[in-house]
Amino acid sequence: NGLINIGVFATGGIGARRYQWYKDDAPIDGATNAIFQRRPLSTDETGEYFCRVSDDRTSVDSERAQITVYEELRITAQPAGAIRLAGTN
Repeated sequence: NGLINIGVFATGGIGARRYQWYKDDAPIDGATNAIFQRRPLSTDETGEYFCRVSDDRTSVDSERAQITVYEELRITAQPAGAIRLAGTN
């Protein structure tokens, strides 16, 4: 469960603006909007994210955002009941 929701707002430039999100310097497939969302999350989503915004002439990178996804707290072993007689091991 959980959600990554980060975005950029760009102004100016020549022609249409294009967006490409990156995680750890690798482009994220299909992440080509001003807003990047990812759900559901896993610890694999931990990393450094940024967006490259391009127009017909140049491109500029956003600041980088470090996103850390922690594993949800859960019990992996439950206590087991036992019957013991007094005076025995």
